[in-house]
Amino acid sequence: MNTSKLILKSISLLALSLFAAGCIPNAPTGGNPTPQTDTTVIYKLINKVVVDYNQSTFNSNGIPIDIDSNGVDDLHFDSYNGNYGYANTNIYSYTGTELAIKNDTTMAINGFKFNLNEVIDTPYFTFNRLIFGTGNNAGGSQTVYAGFRLTQNDGLHYGWMKFKMDVTFNGLPPWAIANTIKLTIQSYAYKKAPNTPILAGKY
Repeated sequence: MNTSKLILKSISLLALSLFAAGCIPNAPTGGNPTPQTDTTVIYKLINKVVVDYNQSTFNSNGIPIDIDSNGVDDLHFDSYNGNYGYANTNIYSYTGTELAIKNDTTMAINGFKFNLNEVIDTPYFTFNRLIFGTGNNAGGSQTVYAGFRLTQNDGLHYGWMKFKMDVTFNGLPPWAIANTIKLTIQSYAYKKAPNTPILAGKY
């Protein structure tokens, strides 16, 4: 009788442990699994491919993104396959969302890039296009931070986006041509409070 009770208890404990293990949420995949520490921002880890160009299909149009989930696309994308070992992706805003340029030349390639923990604030804005370029001399892959600000009913909300662009090239430098161009938004965040600067990459 005691043996039967012991077996029954063991089965019950095993079932409970399996149930508890099944309730543990999975860590985010494809990005930094560290829990969010800055509760003043809305943060999203999405790892979404928004441009997937292939030389055989010539499809340079990207997938738009609705950053604040209000039913209106904020950003649009496309790619450009340049000669001489170079390719770029374009990031456009067709709404009230503005994009940040760090330097004083309006459309400089890669002039938008912020470093981790740099302040994204008022002086960099009023632009509606960014050009993200890479070449085969850079290994064909780059990860960067870009700044944006959303116009909402209560004011301007500053944010950052983390982009990764991967390019493969055919041919020898300097005449290599891009065979594939892929742009991925890995994550983004923006301030809950209006008119408040944000640090690039901070969540």
